[in-house]
Amino acid sequence: MPGPAVSARDQLRMIMLALAIFGATGWYFFAILFWPTPGQDLMVFHTAAHVMARGDIALLLDGARFTAELNRTHADWLRANIVFHPWVYPPPMLLIAMPLGLLSYGAAYLVFTGGTLAAMIATLTLWARDAQSRALLIGGVIVCPATAYAIGAGQNSFLNATLILAGFFLLPSRPFVAGLLLGVLGLKPQLALMVPVALLAGRHWRAIFGVATSGVLLGLLSLPIGGLALWQAWLTLMLSGDAAFHTWIEAGRMYGQSVYADARVLGATHGIATAAQWAAGGLAATSVWHAFRNPYPNTVRLSVFLVAAILAAPHVAPYDAVFVGIAAMLTLLNGLTRPFAKHEALAAALLWLTTLINPAFLLPPGVITPLVFAFYLFTLLRRPAGKQT
Repeated sequence: MPGPAVSARDQLRMIMLALAIFGATGWYFFAILFWPTPGQDLMVFHTAAHVMARGDIALLLDGARFTAELNRTHADWLRANIVFHPWVYPPPMLLIAMPLGLLSYGAAYLVFTGGTLAAMIATLTLWARDAQSRALLIGGVIVCPATAYAIGAGQNSFLNATLILAGFFLLPSRPFVAGLLLGVLGLKPQLALMVPVALLAGRHWRAIFGVATSGVLLGLLSLPIGGLALWQAWLTLMLSGDAAFHTWIEAGRMYGQSVYADARVLGATHGIATAAQWAAGGLAATSVWHAFRNPYPNTVRLSVFLVAAILAAPHVAPYDAVFVGIAAMLTLLNGLTRPFAKHEALAAALLWLTTLINPAFLLPPGVITPLVFAFYLFTLLRRPAGKQT
């Protein structure tokens, strides 16, 4: 004889307890991982600011010399030398880096990481119905191992999440401003691939104009830093056959959790792995198009976008998985107001946990991550649009 049914709230309590335990494990593991090189990606921003303050474009784009400069200027913070970490970002990213160069590294780390984390928390509250859901949403995202990874790396993950959270919240009421915010996501273009898909599907023409305006403004504002010479040199590097640079790019992709990286771990050739990544991009775009073309709730659309953005990205790292942590928590919050749909809680919990099994070349179970993403997207979109709450 079956026992009494477990309510959605009781399921949510059990899931949150389990996630808290796994989250604490992840924070401990990533604290150890980044102890020798705390905030190494922010060191890249900080070094770039100092290099460009001298106008030394050649040093900025010479990976070996730039890494040596990074190790020299941040020796007091490093317990192990960084082997190779070139500047790969488009010139407008220097608009963020240059102000950080006015501070000591410690102050820059606290200001940037703390400031962007606070901004993300503030925009998370826009998506919560009440104090209880707000506390669960913020707590679940902070405990998420991807958040620990982003803090340890000193990456701009919280800034990217803030742009998406604020942009899609403002989309119905202030589409042009929303487009301006989403356009800034182009500073990390691999994460912005689904922006035009979402806006075109939803026929958000003013937002599309905002995205274009944002891109033009960022390009123009970057010109005083290094002029057209910086743009020309950066494009030359991106398109060149520099062996060391492109070896590092490939290694960086393998250290991530993209479909390409997972396929390579499974033994696929570069060509087959690239085809698999294109297929993942197609699935991501189809999911986003369906979500934004049909009358799904805004939280569902946001969650689909966040997961699809990571699935489609050809180069994505565990710190970018802050996106999927947010999506998972938005779905789990449904347990506060209604019974979970079939597999809904399971899909969200598995999604939240994926950072703990990545990158796949170190943790082979990570190769199932794209399947978890697909399972989550299918679970979210299988319920008829307009009938979700």
